[in-house]
Amino acid sequence: MRSQSSSKLITGKLLGALLLGASAFALSSGPANAQLTITSEDLAEPVQAAQAAAAAGNYAEAIAAMGRAAQVDGITGAERSFTQQSILAYMVQARQYTNALAQVERMISAGQGNRNENLESALRLSLNVGNQAKAEQYANQLGRPGDIAIFSAQAAFDREDYAECIRLAAPLARGNRPQKGILDLLSACHFENQDFAGQRQYLELVALHYPSAGAWDGLLRNVRRTVTGLDDEQELHILRIRLLTENFTRPQDYSEMAQLAIISNLPGEARRVLTLAEEAELADGSRAVRLVNMTNERVATHQGQMAGAVIAAQSDATGFVGMKLGQAYNSYGQYEEAEAVVRAALEKGPTGVNLQLAQIALGRALLGKGENQAAAAEFAKVEGYADNNANAVIARLWSIYVRQA
Repeated sequence: MRSQSSSKLITGKLLGALLLGASAFALSSGPANAQLTITSEDLAEPVQAAQAAAAAGNYAEAIAAMGRAAQVDGITGAERSFTQQSILAYMVQARQYTNALAQVERMISAGQGNRNENLESALRLSLNVGNQAKAEQYANQLGRPGDIAIFSAQAAFDREDYAECIRLAAPLARGNRPQKGILDLLSACHFENQDFAGQRQYLELVALHYPSAGAWDGLLRNVRRTVTGLDDEQELHILRIRLLTENFTRPQDYSEMAQLAIISNLPGEARRVLTLAEEAELADGSRAVRLVNMTNERVATHQGQMAGAVIAAQSDATGFVGMKLGQAYNSYGQYEEAEAVVRAALEKGPTGVNLQLAQIALGRALLGKGENQAAAAEFAKVEGYADNNANAVIARLWSIYVRQA
């Protein structure tokens, strides 16, 4: 055997998605994710060859190379477990489900790897090869006999039978708070089917029940993909929610929102966003300085016009001026004033788009005041979601945000 190399091969994380198929992220933790450092050149060489072959999509070669790695003398228990898990992963990627099932059953018998993860893999692979009896056997060993439907849906995903996956998983997503894994699985099925409109309902449920920056990022990206013709005001709403859900990570995120607020004649909001950028140490250098100076000039002019707008709103019979004034008050964080003028505008009976914009403005004023339940009720009044009306979709986003867990 060669002497150990002074260089180290770090295998990196063996992802659950590699072992269990593309939907593994949904309901299974997959194999152990700890990094493994290999110092033996005898082991490192076939492992590197296997990983290179897998990266190129040549799983037969990857399986063969990792098989050679498994035969190296003197390897540790962790290294042997890693080679066996890798072989299993490559078999799954090659859709060699019968061989993969035999492999994981050998691992279970030998006590290699995490037993529960191996049992779960064996359960899903049994379903993939159509062995329901064996699947039930492994479900019983896991203590999860009631989850066969979940695993059946995952197995359909693994086979790329996305319609069957949706058929099996959709009933599992009903109820007050569906499992996140089920929602992720259904989202993935619709995505793979390129049914992005169908995917949105599950992204909404994830954002509602399991909110995170990532959940909101996925939902907002979906909206931009599925709702055509978003205007500046609607784009500004999306950016507001991105900011609130911690999805601003670059200087240009803040500057883009500030510029859009200025275009929408809401310089107060632009100033607030630029202040937040400074606080986050994400101001956009000299560009930010120019933008701040321009914004301050616009704020001075805009505030000088507010008194006239108040008088105009009182005499306007349509409610349009009051609605716009309410938006302006919201942009300055003057939510009491915003609520008052928008309610007065709504009493004048606006219709169509103006009604929707007023309802959204009132909802945002109530949200700003901390009256979340009332805000949600106001957002829910905006009609047209079923027809993919852009303002109704925006209102739905605000409603989810205000009701999120």
